[in-house]
Amino acid sequence: MGSISRTQAERSIRMVIGNDEREISSLKEAKSFLKQHKAGALADFILSDMDAAAPGALVAFRNRLEMMRAAL
Repeated sequence: MGSISRTQAERSIRMVIGNDEREISSLKEAKSFLKQHKAGALADFILSDMDAAAPGALVAFRNRLEMMRAAL
């Protein structure tokens, strides 16, 4: 029998801005990608109280980004 993992694997997330797509594997890469697209203030806002060393940091980042997108 197999086992079921209840935790999400956090290796990378895919970000798309316009026609530019990138696999992001750290919060530092995410911030850099957003800054390349003139969204540095958004990156600073989303990442303001996040701990990059936390186990679910990328998942939390993706969720916050999705909430911001949905609100706009």
